[in-house]
Amino acid sequence: MSIKEKSTDQDTSQTKRVSVSLPLNTIEQLDQIARRHGITMTDAIRRAVATEAYLDNELQENSKILIQKSDNSLTEVIFR
Repeated sequence: MSIKEKSTDQDTSQTKRVSVSLPLNTIEQLDQIARRHGITMTDAIRRAVATEAYLDNELQENSKILIQKSDNSLTEVIFR
């Protein structure tokens, strides 16, 4: 992975351009997410990182992550 600093005026915040190599199936998953939500691949990656950060913070506080299915059953998501 290479990181190049780039300062922009977008949202008056700094950004860094990052180049990564990802497996083809990961790229396909990101593309599906982007198309499903009508967003760019960059936004899909941004959302994925934000979601991971949120889940990681909750798990650090010993929270449980639960999925409620359409039949109202609950399943705990266990991360290893």
